[in-house]
Parts: sequence; structure tokens; C-alpha cells
Amino acid sequence: MRDPFVEISPTGSFTIYTGFFKNNGAGGNQNGGFLIYRNKSTGGAWQSVALGFHANDPSNTDVQNQFWKGTINLGAGGLNAGANDVIEYYVKATFTDRDDTFLYGGDIDGNHRSTGTEATAIASPYSFRNRPAWIFHASNRVLSGNSVSFWAKVGYVGDVNSNATRWGDSGAVYFTTDGSAPGGALGVPSGTSQTATFRYDHPEQNLNEAGSVTGAKPMWWVATAPTLLQSLPLGATIQYRIGFWHSANGEERFADFNAAANNQVFTFTNGTVGDAVMNVTTATTGTLNGDYTTTKLFVDEIAGTSVPMTITFQPGQASVTEAEVVTNLNQRDFVNADKNANGIPDGMEFNQTESIIGTGSDYFYRSYPMTSAGAGSYALTLSAAKTGAYRLTARWKVTGDPNWRWFTNFSANRRDHAITVSPVTARGMSMYEVNTLTVEAKATGSFIERSTFEDLYDGPGAPRTADGRGFNLDYFAGLGVNWLWFQPIHPAAIEGA
Repeated sequence: MRDPFVEISPTGSFTIYTGFFKNNGAGGNQNGGFLIYRNKSTGGAWQSVALGFHANDPSNTDVQNQFWKGTINLGAGGLNAGANDVIEYYVKATFTDRDDTFLYGGDIDGNHRSTGTEATAIASPYSFRNRPAWIFHASNRVLSGNSVSFWAKVGYVGDVNSNATRWGDSGAVYFTTDGSAPGGALGVPSGTSQTATFRYDHPEQNLNEAGSVTGAKPMWWVATAPTLLQSLPLGATIQYRIGFWHSANGEERFADFNAAANNQVFTFTNGTVGDAVMNVTTATTGTLNGDYTTTKLFVDEIAGTSVPMTITFQPGQASVTEAEVVTNLNQRDFVNADKNANGIPDGMEFNQTESIIGTGSDYFYRSYPMTSAGAGSYALTLSAAKTGAYRLTARWKVTGDPNWRWFTNFSANRRDHAITVSPVTARGMSMYEVNTLTVEAKATGSFIERSTFEDLYDGPGAPRTADGRGFNLDYFAGLGVNWLWFQPIHPAAIEGA
């Protein structure tokens, strides 16, 4: 036991506690001992401080756990150690009724050892600043296509300008894709495991963690498996462990060591088998779920501007052979095309049948192949360049089935995504909706007292100038209005009437 365990000030002190099962004297009678230590970085000689009695626990006389302690001063008057010096130590426990015992070994639980030979303890002492203090992964990984990057934060680097002050200098991810438990040690996989090697990326830039080592910073490491997902089916499970160690002692620790649960096996899947999901992303609207939603964009056709749209699609099924986007985006000029020669313009067809869908630029409905983005996902970027109202959906095929399967599926409660592309000038519109029949009507509401277009005029001789209730463009300008929308005042026309 060590206090503090890892957050040891460069010029402070730390205390070592040892426990002894006394068992009311049957286990032996410890009468003291020594904490023996040195500065390994400077090659200093071994020094010692006597152990002092700390406590008996519990206090009854039948069973006793007895504790002793010793304190090492790293600063002035003690070791005068540098902030990044590696400190080594071991413990000598003395007894009145048996031989002395030496405690030594690594800092990992279960790796503590004892011996009656002091030379053995000297050869493998405890130490700090040359073992990772803690490892924090917490499933921090980034999937990009078939590549997976694993990130881990490790304590510490004593001096960000000196790699020699890293408490851990090596790390690896051990992963499997066949359902077996991942395994390995010091970067070498075992069984069917594979490995990806960590590289030191950068130190933590803003250290706000209470109690952290003065001057030291956590380190960020990354390991990338560039083709991990390439040949895996949708829904396949990947299991992995993350280990870090220092090459000086080869004592490996596994995430999330001293940060959460030690020696975890992390898992994730290559996409998810389930419902189809389509997302549409632009810089101005962000990411929208493509099911029955609308992306609203603005372009300047005269200036030739356009807005990129990225469509991502997860069919939610395994064995997908191809995926496409089907849309009439930018195809307004071909609304009257009749590719199936049935006498109905394609823009008026309710169903998007194969006979009116094509890859050519003269089709009203065009299909665009999507590119696999890994993990059962597909992606495509299109640019909106022409104003209009459009629809967009996706479709896919699977092995053994020649038919397209559609994202738009009423039985599955999924519908097309809508896209409205408006002139950029529309963004500056402040519109007022005018109902000519009521804007100057009297309260009684009889038909004869309804207003007319004449009532909107307040020039000389106008019928409403005398009552001071003129409704004119100056009034609209005062409201900040720059567009008027007149509601219809006539019934819909009847053909032939």
C-alpha cells in the first residue's frame, strides 16, 4: 500500500504501509523493519528508514492484522529527487521469532512477492514513474470506413518535451472477431487475437484534474487497425483489451486500470442488423433523419452556387451487394419526360418504377451508386444547384435477390426525404399576408362592407383617406415588410365556364 498511490508530488513525500497477519501471535511476531529506497535515475545508493508501528485491525486479541509504515521524503533533506526521477524501493520486515522477510515486485494486484533473499528484492523492486499510473479508455474509438482508431489516456508524462519521462512507453490493442476472448502480452497476440500498436499522440493540453502530479500531464495514445472491418459481416462483434507498459520492466496493465474496472474486455459491433436508417447532412441544416423530414437549402443560380449534401445509409441487413440513392434533385427541367411512354409525364407518376429511373442526365428520377463506408454503412455526396422542391430515397440489393429493397416503405412506416431549394434572396424576405376582402372591412362583416383593392389606395380622392385609416406601402415599410402575399379573392376557375 502506498499513499498517495500514484499522484506523488515531485518534491513531497509518500508513505508505504505493510500488512502482517499476526493471528494472535501464531503467525509470528514482527518487531519492525526498514523501508529501503533509492533514486534509480541518478544511480543513487540504497538508503533506508525504519518502519514504525501503525495499527492493529481489528483490535480484538483473537485475530490481528498488524500494519507498519515508513515515509520517504523526495525533496530537500531527503532524496532531493528530480521531478521525473524514477524511485525504487522494497521492504524488509523483521521478526523476533523467524527470519527477516523482503517484500518486492510490481504494483499490480497479485504481483506482490516476498523472499528471504535481499538480492532478489533488489533485482525487482517496487517503483513509480516507470509504470503507467492509470489507463482510461472507456470505449473511446472512432470508426471511419473499414478503419477503427482506439484512443486511450495514460498517466503520465513528466515533461512534455521529453519522451524519456513517460511513465508508460508502449501499448497495444488485442482484438478478436471470431467470438473468442482476446489475449496477448507486451504486444504479442495469443490464440486468434490480432494486435494494433499504440503510438503516443499528444499530452493533455488543459490539465484541470485535482491532485494530479505537479508538472506532469496525462498522455493521449492512439492505435489504428486500418482494415479491421473490411471483411466482417454486418453485426459482427469485435472484442478487445488494451494494455500499456514501460519497456524498463515489462509490467503490463490493462484498461481501465486505476480509472474504472481493471482488465476489461470491450466490445462493439460492425454496424447493427435492424431497420434501415438514412441521414442527410449539410453544413447549414446539420444532420437530419431522412425519414419524412425536409432539408431546406438556398442557392444563387445566377452566380452558379451549390450546396453539398451528404447522404449516409444503413440498410440494416447483411450481405448487401449494392446501394443507391434515387432522387429528382436538380432535375426540374425533365419533369415532362416520359421514359416509359405511357402518356403520363414522369413528374406526375406516383410510383417510382424502374421504367422511369435511370442514370442518365435526361431522367427526371436519377439513381446514384453509393460507396461503402464500412460497418454496414454507405455514403454519397450530391450538390443542390437548382431551385425547386424534390424528393430523395435510397435502395439496396442483397445476395441472392435481384430485386431492389427500398428505404421508402409505407408498411415499415418510412417515407421519402424532402428537399426544398430556394433562391438566396428568399432568406431576406419579410412577408405580409394580405386578405384584400377584410383588410379595410367594417365590424358588421356584411358582404357590402367588405374592402376591395380600391381600399388599399390612399392617394388624393381615395375613399378611405378621410377617415385616417389608409392602408399603404408606407405602413408595410414601417413593419419591415418587403414582400406581399395576396390571398385569392375569386373562386377557382372552372374549365369551359
